[in-house]
Amino acid sequence: MSAPPEVPLSQPWRAARYPALVAALAAAWSACAQQGLAEDTMGIAQMDTVVVTAAGFEQEIKNAPASISVVTREQLEARPFHNLADAVADIEGVSVERGGKAGGMNISIRGMPSDYTLILVDGKRVNRNSSGSRPNGFGDVDTNFIPPMAAIDRIEVVRGPMSTLYGSDAMGGVINIITRKVAEDWMGQVTVDGTVQGDNRFGNSYGSAFYLSGPIKSDMLGLSLRGGYQRRLAATGQYPANLAEYNSGDYTGDVGSFSGLGESKLTNVGMQLALTPTRDHDILFDVDQSWQQYDNSNSQVGTLNSEVEPGRAGGGYAPELKFNRTRYALTHLGRYASVTSDTSLVYDTTETKGRTNPMSSPRQPADGTSRKLEYDNWVFDTKWTMPLFNDRHNLTVGGQWREQKFVDSLASAPLDLTQWQWALFAEDEWRIVDDLALTLGARYDRNQQFGGEWSPRGYLVWNATPSWTFKGGVSRGYKTPDINLMTDGIIGLGGQGTIPLLGNSELTPERSTSSELGVLFDDQEGLRGNLTFFHTKFKDKIDTEDVPNCRAPGNNVPGCLDLGDWRRRGVPVDTFSRRVNIDSATIRGLEIGGTVPLYEGLSFNGNYTYTASEQTSGASEGQPLGSQPRHALNLGLNWSINERANTWIRGEYRAKQFQGVDWNEKQVFYKPYWLTSVGGSYVVNKNVTVSAAVFNLFDKNFVDYGPPRTGTSAPVADASWSNSYRQVLEGRRLWVSANITF
Repeated sequence: MSAPPEVPLSQPWRAARYPALVAALAAAWSACAQQGLAEDTMGIAQMDTVVVTAAGFEQEIKNAPASISVVTREQLEARPFHNLADAVADIEGVSVERGGKAGGMNISIRGMPSDYTLILVDGKRVNRNSSGSRPNGFGDVDTNFIPPMAAIDRIEVVRGPMSTLYGSDAMGGVINIITRKVAEDWMGQVTVDGTVQGDNRFGNSYGSAFYLSGPIKSDMLGLSLRGGYQRRLAATGQYPANLAEYNSGDYTGDVGSFSGLGESKLTNVGMQLALTPTRDHDILFDVDQSWQQYDNSNSQVGTLNSEVEPGRAGGGYAPELKFNRTRYALTHLGRYASVTSDTSLVYDTTETKGRTNPMSSPRQPADGTSRKLEYDNWVFDTKWTMPLFNDRHNLTVGGQWREQKFVDSLASAPLDLTQWQWALFAEDEWRIVDDLALTLGARYDRNQQFGGEWSPRGYLVWNATPSWTFKGGVSRGYKTPDINLMTDGIIGLGGQGTIPLLGNSELTPERSTSSELGVLFDDQEGLRGNLTFFHTKFKDKIDTEDVPNCRAPGNNVPGCLDLGDWRRRGVPVDTFSRRVNIDSATIRGLEIGGTVPLYEGLSFNGNYTYTASEQTSGASEGQPLGSQPRHALNLGLNWSINERANTWIRGEYRAKQFQGVDWNEKQVFYKPYWLTSVGGSYVVNKNVTVSAAVFNLFDKNFVDYGPPRTGTSAPVADASWSNSYRQVLEGRRLWVSANITF
């Protein structure tokens, strides 16, 4: 069956809006981009840029023992910034996509799934337990648990494993959000922004953020306050869900049900006290609170209990879902002659509200009652850095203690779990000669449940000339299973509350071994470039296996499980899903990036990433690992017109995103796409900057439904249609922003 032509939304771009949008774009073009954007919009930093994430102490980026990119404040202010993915989407080796039910963007680095990217705020890990406290596809909310843009100084992105310094979860890489230091004089910033959709079938959005900082007592005590708010209105509109609807024109597919296009509200507030009792000691106390709300009044993200038919099981969702996080961090920074220390204690707690006990068949007293989902995390970190042997060695040593607690009040399988873990690590940068440095390090983690794990790494940096630097190294990464996954028996429910999900106490950490070889060039006059080859072997990946339900017809066989009377649509479920270490994979690729000055104030920059992956064992042997694009290209042209005005145009291309296997066992890929965006801003005066941009300039339509192309058998005439694109992105839209400082 051939697919029909691309189907637009039922109410496409309205011509009446076009003149207003063109006028706004013309104003933005004449008033153009944020000062400094023309230098680079894609994180291709100069080689003398100072970073801290790669080695745990300050060093120039050319000397960092890792592949690292930096996103500056100027770059953040030049575009919409609603979550972490918005900030890092243009960096080579990084793939972002809307993949969860809440609309948060999943971030993958070098082909590794998003769960293998460790997120830090000021070097301290952000609480993540997506399979436990945010189950069934809501782990994407983690990228929204970050400080508002106004409070961020820069973002550092390390591509490749960093488990030696940071422990579990850093298999793919690390994203470190570095906030602004408390100011020596009182200052503030307020930002307001909004996005207007060209087609009102997609919801508009708006938001604001503020930052206020200054001394309470000069050279002794300072305070900073921050906050942000973002609201997204719901998407509406229909598309054909099958061939009959396409032929009749009576569509029932709901755009509002697409992941991330429902109504949402995101709020974040925080404060930091900075005490400097002496010139050699800083004590920081930081409090951060985040609230996320998502509309589910029409079962957009999960089946409401009220929609479960009598005599059937299912549901488990309230009309509104909330994800809350509270974080306290106490930090001491010490300077003892040439020795420095960084010691912190962090308490992080998250809760999910709006999940309920699903409806049972027959009904039970707990049906529909509130389900408690909470995850608490205590982390004590200490790190000491010291130069040795006439500064030929720079030694970093440290340790970590971590205790987790998880509570799930699911009536059919309540959980109340705790787990501790400790670690010791050491890493030495040996300056063999002035131009050649070797970094060697190792970390030992001890987990209450699975025992010990070593994570070594070695890295060599050669500054061949002031302009050329060569880098390469090998490192090992690992990721411990979420605390709930290492529990035998039922740990949750899938299939809208009808299918038990099983844990496994015999799970072991997932492991990877990665190598890379790269070269950097910077002529110190604006011409910059980098080329890196990378290779990763990934093993012990946690996946699921089907276990027969003994009560299903014909399933009373050796190895089956009897967990009670579990039914879906009135009949016993055929199998249960259990977590096991089953898969291994190989990933390889290259990253190319560069900036070329073309004329005074005019520069071109871009990057390209090639990522090829293959699962080498398990049920999906021979298939790619995940749906990251094999080809990712970002291009930009930036023009600094004068000291006040800049403008830019940017394009992105994505191709070869794996969709699945068809009934002939042939691999199927989503459609490739190219997007173009233009924008700019204008510095009105020293206190006010206005910005504007049009994204998806040519109004690319990502709602393209047709007969399914994957599955074990050819689609029948009444089969439900599927989209030809990996995700639904909005059409042409205008973003405007005003940034006010004082």
